[in-house]
Amino acid sequence: MIKTNLVIQGEGFDPTNVGGMDLSKINVKLVLIAIVIFYLPDFTLLPSLESSKEEANQKVVQLNNKRNQLRRKVKEVKEFEKQITELENQEKKLKKRLEVIKNVSNSKVNPWKVILYISKNIPENVWLTGLSYNQKEMELVGYALSYKDIGDFIENLKKSVFFDKEIQYAKEGKDSAKNDELKKFAPFVLKVSVLKFE
Repeated sequence: MIKTNLVIQGEGFDPTNVGGMDLSKINVKLVLIAIVIFYLPDFTLLPSLESSKEEANQKVVQLNNKRNQLRRKVKEVKEFEKQITELENQEKKLKKRLEVIKNVSNSKVNPWKVILYISKNIPENVWLTGLSYNQKEMELVGYALSYKDIGDFIENLKKSVFFDKEIQYAKEGKDSAKNDELKKFAPFVLKVSVLKFE
């Protein structure tokens, strides 16, 4: 019988060959340089990057603070704008009210000074039985002892700043003097254009 040895003779363990890779062909200097280049940034660049990162974080915090301040200011400005709008609306309402008041005061007739002037300048022998007025004209109805007293009364009215100088004079109608006692006096109706009431 023949015995065969299948074990390969002469091949031992080769430390330069690991996993099919020949380590003897590797340039050790280049590998060391590559390792140094690979790990060098961790020791040199990383601290400087950390400080840059902290500075950037501080800037971000400052910018966030500024943004928050600006937001507060914008909110305040919006509040002021709201107040300004409300004030403008109130101003418009007040202007409308003032216009109404001006229109009312312009159309309002206050004859107090005119009547006071008439009462101070009416002759002793003249008395009024009626007085009516509107914004432009006044009508005086009354009696006098004589036509001369009526003339004096008309002259006093012409001297006034309240009345126009042209005064219309008319005798009163027959029916107005119903009382026989009044018929012996001189009746008159004066129509006067009023220049101003105050």
